[in-house]
This record gives sequence, C-alpha cells and structure tokens, in this order.
Amino acid sequence: MDNDGIFSVLYDKTSDFIDEFIDKGIPCEDLEQERALLIAEYIYDNKYIDKSDEKIIAELKLGYSEKINEMISQDEIQSDVSKKILKRVNKVNDAAIKYKEDFFVKPTPKELAEYLGVTETYILDTVQMSGYEITEIDFEPEKGGKNGS
Repeated sequence: MDNDGIFSVLYDKTSDFIDEFIDKGIPCEDLEQERALLIAEYIYDNKYIDKSDEKIIAELKLGYSEKINEMISQDEIQSDVSKKILKRVNKVNDAAIKYKEDFFVKPTPKELAEYLGVTETYILDTVQMSGYEITEIDFEPEKGGKNGS
C-alpha cells in the first residue's frame, strides 16, 4: 500500500481521537489538522513499518493526546497572562477616571503613579500594554500647572 493509502486508512481509524478534546477550547479544525499532521509525520518517519494496526493506533493516540494537551496548556498560560494584563490595564484606567472625577483634571503619568502608589514606569508600561487605549491620562501637561482638560 502506498503512503496515500496508508494515510487514508490511519485517518479513518483515528477519527474518534478528537472526541476527548472537543470541548476543551481548541477549534475542531485545529484538532483535525493536528491529527492529520501527526499521521503524516508518522508515515514520513516510517514508524508504521512492522507494527500491528493496534500498536500503530495506540502510538498515534498517545502522540495525539500529548500534542493536544500541550496545546491546551499553552492556551491556559496565554489566557492567564492576558487576564493579568487586562486586570492591570483596567486598574490603571479606572484610577485615571477616578482621579479625573476627584480632581477635575486628567492626571499625568507621574500624578497617577503617585495616586496609585506605583512607579511612573508601571503606568507607562500599562498604557503601552493597552495599545494606548487609556485616554484619561494627560501625557502633555501645560507648563506651569494643570491644564484642566
């Protein structure tokens, strides 16, 4: 049997692999793609030669489970980082709004840092993380005092 035929047979025999991961946050298309790539690599590396069908399927299932679980772990790590960044951005944005309500002016980064008890670098880094969406901070105060914007 040629490699295309082997691929088709293995692809058919592994169709249930995605069932375990269908509700784990990875799109079905990605699950299918990973299954196809794993099978193609398995064939390319000739790992199927001199093995029973059961052994081949067991090895593919193990490899697939490891790969998808790795993807899930990476997604969880990225999600945690995103949540921390969002929390930080919201904290700075909310503080800038509160500052403006309390003092009737937009705070400078330095004033907001003092208001929150953090460094000015923390404020500037957070603004950068937000994609410069925090607009309640005055980055160009007038010389000699507050500009009242």
